[in-house]
Amino acid sequence: MLWCRGCQDSLDEALFYPSSPSLCKACCKEYQRAYREKKREELAPTRPADWKKKTADRAAYRRAWLAARPGYSTRKKEEWLKKNPEKLRQREAKKYQNWKARNGIPDRVELTPEERELRRACRTIWRTARKRGKVLPQACAHCGAAEAEGHHEDYTRPLDVIWLCSLATFRSTIGWLGVRDGEQDGGSDTGSLCGQASD
Repeated sequence: MLWCRGCQDSLDEALFYPSSPSLCKACCKEYQRAYREKKREELAPTRPADWKKKTADRAAYRRAWLAARPGYSTRKKEEWLKKNPEKLRQREAKKYQNWKARNGIPDRVELTPEERELRRACRTIWRTARKRGKVLPQACAHCGAAEAEGHHEDYTRPLDVIWLCSLATFRSTIGWLGVRDGEQDGGSDTGSLCGQASD
């Protein structure tokens, strides 16, 4: 639950935009509408009577100009990207952060050298056991897919894994799943989490 300073009430997090945790979506829309009305009133005295026609004429001229020069915008964009690699990296990083915020993906946690060594040793033991036939592959615990891989939840127990398909492994890593030993985490159709129908 989050507090909306517009409604003066506690609302569910789904009713808020990630970029605006202090105002709910309804209040944001009302604020934007009021802001547009205010700016329209402020600009009304300074605008010429035929400003809409001039705006439409400029847009039509721009479309005609670009139609006569195909590829111009693409070339200008490529030139800008070559001249501003740092701004491009910043823009892409911001887009990635926004994507993670929309999908609820947490930031990457940096591992200590000891944790990396523990994981490396655990995976080595796991691969050796697979090669020697001590561990037999199983189907995905969520969707039943035949092609599944062992997912470690505790790296101090190399041979104790949950079998997941590649998509379920990714979602389990970022915290979308919470299933172990074939137990379902609330829903009856857990196969949909993997994008496949469950048996």
